[in-house]
Amino acid sequence: MRAQRRSGAGVWLGGLIARYLRRVALAEGEVIGLESLERRASTGRRVFFCYRNQDALLLALALAVGLPGSRLAEVDFVCDDSLAGRVSAGVIEGLGHRRRWLRRRAFGLRARDVQAIMRSRRSIGITVDAQGPYGVVNEGLPRLGARCRALLVPVAAAAERSRRIWRTPPVALPLPGGLVAVVAGEGVPGEASDARERLQLGLERAAAEARAAARGREAAGRGRVA
Repeated sequence: MRAQRRSGAGVWLGGLIARYLRRVALAEGEVIGLESLERRASTGRRVFFCYRNQDALLLALALAVGLPGSRLAEVDFVCDDSLAGRVSAGVIEGLGHRRRWLRRRAFGLRARDVQAIMRSRRSIGITVDAQGPYGVVNEGLPRLGARCRALLVPVAAAAERSRRIWRTPPVALPLPGGLVAVVAGEGVPGEASDARERLQLGLERAAAEARAAARGREAAGRGRVA
């Protein structure tokens, strides 16, 4: 019973955050780099958009803004059954996107969820560092990418104005009126023998580019928040 209440509270909180992000999207501000996500989503190959927990809400703001005819509407976003995962599920559903479970608390359910991901041909968005260590690519992610023959695309985001709302992981909540930069790096074939190392390096490079862009030194691919 307590677990059910906790789960419901997480989804409810995620819904509140989604409404907040929609208001931020309507405030005066700017999101740049959306086109880089769209290009990766249009490769014709199944894509895993891979990002760190700390960037999840900045990327959710990009979903709230979107572009006309966005291919990101065809992406499923993977959430686990932790409290943070339930909050993420509430955010994703609140923004009108599809979420997919990858549960961790029961082996049988997890195996079923993995099989469902493998059977699907839809691209997914997934954190690289679920359950920690945060900021480090989990060794199981490239294995899943290889089994799905997916392209692992590192994605990072940075905000000119944000506030940390969790200590572990240190999730950034975008504030109204600031600039948010999104960077999608070069994709890594999931079946590559060094996929984990290349994805980690790609995330670090994308994060550095996003931070520079948020500071105003790079501003390619502008998408106005109206």
